[in-house]
Amino acid sequence: MAVFVTSDTHGSAAKFRKVLKKSKIDLSTDVLYHLGDILDRGSGSIKLFFDILKMSEKYPGHVHMLKGNHELFCELYMEQKLSYKQWSDWGGSNTLKELNLLTDEKRQALLENIKKMPIYEEITLNGKEYVLTHSGFLEKYAVYESDDTIINVVGSIKSGYEKAGPLKHLCSVDVHYVPNVKFDKTIIVGHQPTLKLEGYKPEVLVRKNLIDVDTGGGHISEGGKVSVLKLDTMETFYA
Repeated sequence: MAVFVTSDTHGSAAKFRKVLKKSKIDLSTDVLYHLGDILDRGSGSIKLFFDILKMSEKYPGHVHMLKGNHELFCELYMEQKLSYKQWSDWGGSNTLKELNLLTDEKRQALLENIKKMPIYEEITLNGKEYVLTHSGFLEKYAVYESDDTIINVVGSIKSGYEKAGPLKHLCSVDVHYVPNVKFDKTIIVGHQPTLKLEGYKPEVLVRKNLIDVDTGGGHISEGGKVSVLKLDTMETFYA
């Protein structure tokens, strides 16, 4: 069994299928984690959401969908807590058009499945502990171990989510800019496209404490790519 991680596909269904084929993932034995932002920016993102959901139902326990800020936008809009204009301004215009074509039953299924998405997962692979999540954590609410030199990643995720709320938490990019301290576990995120980080390309970013697998699936016109990381071997695949 191998573990694969992807994020921020943003409706790029053809590239998503292509990169999965390149990775040679076998969902009957391997495990795939999608770290959120399936929705928005590109066209057909709701269809892609349901396609990945079907994959998770076909291969129970082998496909995991985590919540990103763009799934949260959809949830808040459907619960009348976010305006049409605000969601459009945040990249939701294509998704709004697609949403308006759904039956009431399909809309309800979309909302229920988004609400069920977890914000993080913990795994151990080859003796190393990882926390998989969409955006990381808010530095203001970081939880430190007793000596104040090591950040407790899961504690920090829970703290920021509860104290600042889901919206601020899932939109944070703080994890890329925290002081030079250690994390108790390696954190794997999406959310911040690596091509938007100074000095970086649209490639998977690997640091000592941090891995970012958002290589710009929502920014294809700017040279972004959809990527998959095979965590066991640190091989990367792009489309």
